[in-house]
Amino acid sequence: MTPTIDARQLPDGTTINTDLCIVGAGAMGIAISLQFKDTTQHVCLIESGDLGPDEATQSLYDFENVGYPIRQTAPSRIRYFGGTTNVWTGRCLPLDAIDFEKREWVANSGWPIDYNTLRPYFQRAAALFKLPDYRQIQAAHWPLRHPYKSERQIFASPKLTPVVSLRRRTSLNFRTAYRQDLQRASNIQIYLNANVIEVEATESLNTIRCLRLACLNGLEFRIKAKVYILACGGLENARILLLSRHQNTAGLGNEHDVVGRYYMDHPKVEHGILKTAPNFNAPLLFGYRTLQGTTQFGIRLSDAVQRRERILNHYILLQPQFVWNGDKSSQGFGLGGKLRYFYRKLTQQPLRHDFLQIKNYLEQVPRRESRVTLSRQRDKLGLQQLQLHWQVGKQEAQDLYRFHGILRQCFQNQEIGDMQALTPGPEPLPFLNAFHHLGTTRMSDSPREGVINRHCQVHGIENLFIAGTSVFPTGGYANPTFTAAALALRLAAYLHQRVQD
Repeated sequence: MTPTIDARQLPDGTTINTDLCIVGAGAMGIAISLQFKDTTQHVCLIESGDLGPDEATQSLYDFENVGYPIRQTAPSRIRYFGGTTNVWTGRCLPLDAIDFEKREWVANSGWPIDYNTLRPYFQRAAALFKLPDYRQIQAAHWPLRHPYKSERQIFASPKLTPVVSLRRRTSLNFRTAYRQDLQRASNIQIYLNANVIEVEATESLNTIRCLRLACLNGLEFRIKAKVYILACGGLENARILLLSRHQNTAGLGNEHDVVGRYYMDHPKVEHGILKTAPNFNAPLLFGYRTLQGTTQFGIRLSDAVQRRERILNHYILLQPQFVWNGDKSSQGFGLGGKLRYFYRKLTQQPLRHDFLQIKNYLEQVPRRESRVTLSRQRDKLGLQQLQLHWQVGKQEAQDLYRFHGILRQCFQNQEIGDMQALTPGPEPLPFLNAFHHLGTTRMSDSPREGVINRHCQVHGIENLFIAGTSVFPTGGYANPTFTAAALALRLAAYLHQRVQD
């Protein structure tokens, strides 16, 4: 088994030569490394952190927010081996086919690839995440396979489509799941406590010459590779390019001022109540547990309705509501109601609840002015931190109001219940960020509109590639890790083919 190397113990000024250098040992970096396991290609997997958390290393992720208010309490960017899979909940679902399309009503939308391009990699991503059965993540798998009347009633409406997500029984931590596999590979070397401080290109800017790296103890070294992949997350990928200003003061890949722009998240808000009809029973909407994991249904508008109404791809989840400011006469409220509900859920009996809270998850329009830039503040390595200018526009809220209006009518028509729909009020909706960092090195066939091409290669640089959520041109509503992993697996396959050619 190949031991990991603590970069702090390298001789100062060391130069390491390799075939493939992957920066970032989170889900994407580990996924790509696994595809090269036991091949003829020598791989260096670089991780800023160690095998466990460290306060000084984690502080290298600190940033300044000057845009839409965000919450920073929950851990969303974890800087040690395994990345955010050390703390995530493991919820997996792919983007929808419509998310890849150019939509006239969504500015700057459209991917250079379509859903079918990623379809085979979604199945491979499901195996990577060790999901129980990839077929279960497809809505078509369910209508004839479950007997619950309320769910059949909801999705009998042609206006509504189920959103299916899967979770393992315990969320997959890539550090514990795959570290030994990587260390058993004779061609993969893991370097810990190594931070990229600059990506150096040749004078012509069409090839990367080397990476400059530093440790918190002051040591510096270089890595020279044939191919480089940045897999550092939705914010850090852009930061590394912006910091690499030796040959171009705007940063690498930034000839058209696109790096860091089009930043998106998934605004979310808990708002709206569904008072269910008698005998309402829809366990898949609350999360259906098996020995392998949990399947949960959400609700979105069908593609046809989205096109007709020219509306964003939002969706909702329903959850039991145990606190209500109105009538509390229903037996579903109070401690007794909670205990009955969770007992029935644990024993997989039909779930009944009179009131359901509506959790809204929004697609965001990619806006050029929503961006990250370099701040005047510096981190412990002396590098400029990021400044976040997240912007949430009016279209997201306006389309949510319209979405709720359609939902309410559908629920009434299908005899599901009475929905307290959102209506515009004097105060703006209190959106929360979902810690999904999207779009800062977006994919496009045009270097004027994106940082990378359809193969995840930085425009104009033949040996620099990017993996992760930063490459998304649009984000839909879905938790992005699963789709990002499919893209990473596709990138690995592309690089394998390049080697063969």
